Order: sequence, then structure tokens, then C-alpha cells
Amino acid sequence: MADTGAEKVGDLAVAALDIDFRHESRKDARMSTAALTQTLFSLPVGERIALADQLYASVPAEWQKSVDQAWLEEVERRSAEMDEAPGMILTHEEFLAGIQFQSRKA
Repeated sequence: MADTGAEKVGDLAVAALDIDFRHESRKDARMSTAALTQTLFSLPVGERIALADQLYASVPAEWQKSVDQAWLEEVERRSAEMDEAPGMILTHEEFLAGIQFQSRKA
């Protein structure tokens, strides 16, 4: 059987985690999300990107459609707000200045 890119990425991730999920006694091995995240962030950038692509590709199409619809509704709501009150629109610089001001207050 030929190795696919997904299989290689999966093997790299398993090797990086030092977990052999194929071994019967380790089948139920679990890591906390925090430990898994920390380990995955230690992977080289290319491997993290490949893994992220693989994870995103695993998202069901119906779920993605619902998220896309929710974002579309949010964009339309914000656009309507800007049409109703153009004086409330901030430039990028004004937005960043507001964030910096809020972080200094905290």
C-alpha cells in the first residue's frame, strides 16, 4: 500500500506524541488538550500546517455550511450597522489605538 501525504502527517504526529495508537495496550491512551496542544506546537511549522490542513479537511461539510452562513449573517448585520451610523466606523488605526488604550487600563 502506498503512503499518502495524510498517512505521513498522521505518522509524524503519532511519532511526535510518542504514542503508539496501533499497539493494543496503548489504544486507550489519552492526553489532555493542553498537553496535546503543547506537543503539537513543538512540531516544525510545515508539519503543523499539514496537520491543520488535515484536521480542517475532516470537518463535515454541513457544519462548515452552517458556520459560513453564520458569518454571512454577521457580516450583513455589521454592514447594516455601518449604513445606519456611518459616524461609528473606525479606521484600522483608530481600532488598534482603542485596543492599546483598553490594555493599558487593564
